[in-house]
Amino acid sequence: MTEHPTRLSDVTTVLLDVNETLTDLGPLEAWMREQGLGPGSASAWLASVLRDGRAASLAGVPARFGPLGRRALRDLLEAYLGACDRLGTTPERTALIACHPWDVLGAQRAGLVAVWVPRGRSWPESYPAAQRTAARLTEVLEAL
Repeated sequence: MTEHPTRLSDVTTVLLDVNETLTDLGPLEAWMREQGLGPGSASAWLASVLRDGRAASLAGVPARFGPLGRRALRDLLEAYLGACDRLGTTPERTALIACHPWDVLGAQRAGLVAVWVPRGRSWPESYPAAQRTAARLTEVLEAL
């Protein structure tokens, strides 16, 4: 884990990614399998919602995908900075907890304190290292 100058006492706001960080796609995956869909269908569905949301955003089309689709914009620096602004905080006093490497990288690039919770994933070799890592959600405070 790379050290980051912000201490826990400096963090005043914590943003939590919901999809796959706080929730488990396992039950949705099981339901999809019962419906005859193949392995990995839940992850493929989520990836398609994120992809479509990004494409709509880049094309200037207002995306109406609900909460899952709105996640698609999180990797844009403006989204992280906008969240800080709306919450009345600064990036260096804000932490993002997420299991998606692209989410963590986006937050780091926006100046937030980012904690990666792998949830069985590997960190992409082409990405700069995650600033902080917690093996599970119960270890996030220690990582901060």
